[in-house]
Amino acid sequence: MPNGDDEQIAAVTQDLFLGPNLTKWSGPVPICFNTRGTSSEVEWMKNALKNSWSAVTPVEFIYSPTCPFAGQAHYIAVSWFHDSGWGVGGVMYSLGVNPSSAINDLTLGYCDTTDCLGAHLVDYAEAFKETVVHEIGHALGFHHEQRRPDYVTLDCPLDDGTGDQNGTVSGGIYLTPDYDPTSVMSYCRGWDGTQPLGYQQGYQGADRLSYGDTHGAQVAYGARLPYWLLPAISP
Repeated sequence: MPNGDDEQIAAVTQDLFLGPNLTKWSGPVPICFNTRGTSSEVEWMKNALKNSWSAVTPVEFIYSPTCPFAGQAHYIAVSWFHDSGWGVGGVMYSLGVNPSSAINDLTLGYCDTTDCLGAHLVDYAEAFKETVVHEIGHALGFHHEQRRPDYVTLDCPLDDGTGDQNGTVSGGIYLTPDYDPTSVMSYCRGWDGTQPLGYQQGYQGADRLSYGDTHGAQVAYGARLPYWLLPAISP
């Protein structure tokens, strides 16, 4: 899989992007780390989210190096698993704010083998950031783009072992008018006719949002205006 994730979202009927009963985050989105709270991967995560979802919407992320996140009614708790290659993956277990718990569980892969260090460090960092932006997209309430009923098939192999990653879901609120094959939320992102390439080796900016991602996120959470469009502040 291009994003390496294997979401286990039970009884979810939301389609991309939002479901009618989904709870969006209000105010800053707290993220804490069960371990490795000061690792390089954490810094990559912070930069990726600042340059993606926070760059186009008012959504801000705040961080704690340890869990639980003190004083927060709801938060995203990051746990880790060890991976052996730079194409690391992740798992987000809920869409939007978890309705049954204070915690949104997120599991991310990290790598410290020779395949991820030295000459491969840039690829590892870029692939990791792409995974982070995808998984946090789920936390914000966004489903897989290829599961829209209007998905245009590219004969893209989407089966992650469960057999349903290309199965459509319905009942959601569409934030973009058409299927977006370049979405960071799509398993077919970067399809080259042979395989999906959510991250391409040597490519910079794998965490970049597509036009559809940007538009949909702004419909859901509002737009972050660049400073030159903000009203002038009187002295």
